[in-house]
Order: sequence, then structure tokens, then C-alpha cells
Amino acid sequence: MRTTVILNPQAAAGRAGREAAKIQNRIETSLGICEVVQTTQAGEATLLTRKALEEGSERIVSVGGDGTNNEVVNGFFKERSTEVVREGAALSFFPMGTGGDFCRVLGLNERTFEEAYRDAELFPMDVGTMWFQDPQGEQQMRHFLNVASFGGSGVITQKVGALTKLLGGKLAYYVGTINGLMSYKNKRVRVRIDEDFDEEMVVNTAAVGNSTCFGGGMYITPNANIRDGELDMVVAGDVGVVTFLRCSSHIYKATHLDLPFFRQLRGKHIRIDALEDGEVFSETDGELCGRLPLEFRVQESAIKLFAPAHPSLA
Repeated sequence: MRTTVILNPQAAAGRAGREAAKIQNRIETSLGICEVVQTTQAGEATLLTRKALEEGSERIVSVGGDGTNNEVVNGFFKERSTEVVREGAALSFFPMGTGGDFCRVLGLNERTFEEAYRDAELFPMDVGTMWFQDPQGEQQMRHFLNVASFGGSGVITQKVGALTKLLGGKLAYYVGTINGLMSYKNKRVRVRIDEDFDEEMVVNTAAVGNSTCFGGGMYITPNANIRDGELDMVVAGDVGVVTFLRCSSHIYKATHLDLPFFRQLRGKHIRIDALEDGEVFSETDGELCGRLPLEFRVQESAIKLFAPAHPSLA
């Protein structure tokens, strides 16, 4: 299988770049000869992935954190499209980065690359797609592997981006959460899901999950599954900063759905509209995108995942 490695040299505070040759050797030990391409700027991983697939690569290995992984999965699709570049192409991961949430879900953070990929196999995998409004008011789209969210989480993403990632995943996200929620005011939105749900609600933060985890280990959509053909939506309602922070430990433990101000919904097609003035920002896989209105769709079994068997893939 022809393999291309997309490596973000800035990942893990620059360690990925410094150890690029070592990383290539480790990947080749498990997957065979591969070509390594390093990114030089934000957004380039999408272009490099798309180019590699157009030129015949059958498997892409993403080396970086959640931001790099998000750019790479977007490269599996044609520009501004839900059509894949190469049918049957597979995605794998060499975890490095600040959050590493998607790799955490797959259990890849618990083992070395060599151990994890000793018994890897192909799985069909869903991908989420979000349409949003950019700062110029134009509609844009972005695919995501893990979780997209809006409301307080959008502001939190802005704050986390301004923090040094030397703090580490959990600490950076925790400090960003405090700063973000302190500056965010809950917003009233309209939520429509498929053809059978239409409701107005006040939202602190809402997450739409293709998978389960964001924010450096917060299992915000704990019942989502990347192979079930649906998106899970979890809403934190009209709660204040103090209450949200006091209960945030429940999200790390995936026990927050027992709390009265959390609500779980699910479907294949989700639409969100703002019902009051004030911008509401969104993010996908930890990367800030744009603002409401939003539309989400699941792309069922859109690409292949090459990874070891894990309960999250059941």
C-alpha cells in the first residue's frame, strides 16, 4: 500500500520536526516504505494530503495533534465538496500534539506506534461536515473527525489559541475554559434535527460529535460513535460560569449527562440558527472556524481508518 506521511514539524513544541527522521523510521518499521512531507504553514496539510491522494497514495499517516489531523481529513475530500478524492484511501495516525483527542478515543495514546499498528486493520469511518459563515459573511464548509462545537466553546478555542501550548493539553484547555466562559454570554438559538425536531433553546455550549472527546480529554459526546451513521449533539443549557466550571470534572469522566442542564440529541442532519444579536463562534477539532448559522451532516463510511481494533470502533 503506497503511504504518504504528512508531518507537522511544529507539533509537540517542535519535537516532531526535530525527530522527523526517527518518526519516519518508526512508521516504516510498521507500515513499510513511505514518503514524508512536512508542512510549512497552517492549512497546508489539507493541500498536501489532497495532492498525495491525487497522485496515487492509498494511505495517509497524520503526524501531529488534532489540528493537523483535521487538516489531513479535509484533504481526503475534493475542495468545497463532500466527494472524496480517492475511494478506499485510508487514514492512520502517529500521535503528537497538545490535545490528541481523536487518538485518545482510538486508544493510540496508550501504546507505542509499533505496538498499536502490529495488528491494525481497515475500518469504514464516518466523517462530520459543518457549514458555517466566515468573517466576510460567506458560507464555508469543513469536515471533522471528532467534535465540532459552538457557543462558549468557540470563545474558549480563541483563548486557548492565545496560550502557550507548553502548558500541556489539559492545563491549556482548563485555563482557556475559564477565560472563555468569563467573556461569553449565553445565546438563544433554534435547533432543527432531521425532520422531527425543531426547538428554541438557550445555549452555553453545544457540541456535535462524530466521536466523543474534545478539549484535552473532555468526553463531551460520550455516546457518539464514528461508525454509527449519526451525529450526537450535547447541549449545556442556560447555566452560569460558576456552575459550568464546578461541573466540568463530570465531562472528563463522561458522567455529565446525568446533570439536569445537559441534554443529548442525535441525528444525521442538524441545523442551528441564532435568534438574537451577537456573534456565536464555532470550532471543529479544536480549530476556530466561523459563526452561526451552522449546518451539520454526517458522511457515512466516507473514508477508511487503518488502526488497531478498539472498543470505540465496535
